[in-house]
Amino acid sequence: MLNQKLIVRIMEHFGYQIDIVENGREVLHKLNSQAYDLIFMDVQMPELDGIETTQALRQMPINQPYVVAMTAAAAPEDQEACFAAGMKDYVVKPISLTKIRALIPKWSEGVRKS
Repeated sequence: MLNQKLIVRIMEHFGYQIDIVENGREVLHKLNSQAYDLIFMDVQMPELDGIETTQALRQMPINQPYVVAMTAAAAPEDQEACFAAGMKDYVVKPISLTKIRALIPKWSEGVRKS
């Protein structure tokens, strides 16, 4: 919950609109009704974890969002699992304004400002 509040504040600071969901199933449900350019995907979510959710969304006939893994697991094999699932980038918790600021230019091609 703390990381959700923090990412909302960080992204709003940069002028982006952000939606929060509680689990992987809600992510997939939202994608059926709304397009997203960027998704911060928590790797450890209930019902469907971030890996399973990303794999499922990559099979959906939608404009594919840029998916960034958010996780406390920093081992190379954790990062490899995220990339193999279809995530495009990786942020290790705890997240910070400094980390996100450094990465936004890399993501900004596919992200619309509100």
